[in-house]
Amino acid sequence: MNDCRTKKVNLNKRTVEALPTPSEGRMTYKDTREKFLRLVVPATGRKSWFFLRRVGGRVRYVTIGTYPSTTPDAARRECARIAAEYDAGKDPAAVKREQRSLQTWADLFGWYIENHAKPHKRTWEYDVKMEALYCKAWRRKPWPTVTVQTVTAWHKRIGAENGKHQADRVLAMVKTVFSVAMETGIIPGPNPAARIRKFYSSADEYGRERFLSNDEIGRLLNTLTAWHDPDIADFFLVLLLTGARRGNVQSMRWQDMDRTDPTNPRWLVPGTESKNKEAMSVVLSPVVLDILNRRHEARASDTWVFPSRKANAKTAHLSEPKKAWRKICEQANIENVRIHDLRRTLGSVQARLGASLQIIGKSLGHRSTQSTKIYARLTDEPVAASVNAAVNAMLLTAGKGGRK
Repeated sequence: MNDCRTKKVNLNKRTVEALPTPSEGRMTYKDTREKFLRLVVPATGRKSWFFLRRVGGRVRYVTIGTYPSTTPDAARRECARIAAEYDAGKDPAAVKREQRSLQTWADLFGWYIENHAKPHKRTWEYDVKMEALYCKAWRRKPWPTVTVQTVTAWHKRIGAENGKHQADRVLAMVKTVFSVAMETGIIPGPNPAARIRKFYSSADEYGRERFLSNDEIGRLLNTLTAWHDPDIADFFLVLLLTGARRGNVQSMRWQDMDRTDPTNPRWLVPGTESKNKEAMSVVLSPVVLDILNRRHEARASDTWVFPSRKANAKTAHLSEPKKAWRKICEQANIENVRIHDLRRTLGSVQARLGASLQIIGKSLGHRSTQSTKIYARLTDEPVAASVNAAVNAMLLTAGKGGRK
């Protein structure tokens, strides 16, 4: 903005109305009360408000509005707000540019992935997959056309066709996309997904309590022992006998194994890989330690315990083996069991053996605001004893005998 023809004026309704229209070019008027506020009057006579300020050695200007739809008092308030954003290290001009670039749902979702999901979520690729599966019809539509009515009907349809849990998960993702964009200021409200009622409205309704019975544990162990793919069998055995999260076992690294104390071997999951962002110590029972020692001797990777066997894989370590799990469940005659239920199974066996909730939570790496301090006071000895007792109990179901 060329500010060479500038006059200082106390910009109010009376003075703005009296400003002359130049025969050519434009005149810029600087407010005497709000130092960054400008009113530009071109030869067309249309009066426009701007914020103008030098920031970091560069002149920044942001369009505020036109007169009379934007009054002098309203322009001053908006100018002060923009100045405060610059003082806080933000760039309102960049936000304006992003607003102009976000026209469709695809634009908005792409912005969310690049600016929020990738920097903050390890599971951002799952968001991409869900959007491709369930939001395809929205991609070319202007994002404001994704209304409450649109999302409500869409949520009900997914619930009927793909299950209520999946519908709630995708609804939560859409809600987050709009919430993040609104918090950043690149789109106005309201959030069309904010007030839509989920199929499962509470943690108790949404929770899943499936774990393996003794008979199912025995059939699973016998199936894994005879499974034709030893890598897959080892993977699921480690999942079952450590209670660790699937993603952590997939990305298990040799360097995180702590065997300095032979009587108390540990797997130290870094905080960067842990769900609750805190380093976690996982008990390695003798059976699991035997599996890891055998795999280390015949290792195909010096980094990963379970390296990927695909040449062009997205990750260098094993990806979630859902197909293999389905086949194993069919062979073991086990129904309605997800991979995550193996984690829950270890805790259920510990509970049956009399372990306290605190010890179970410690061994599984759970954290809550009420129990964190209790976990911190626990020593590793009772946790290790509980895990080892649970592992022995599971092995006995397959007729393999426990280990002392």
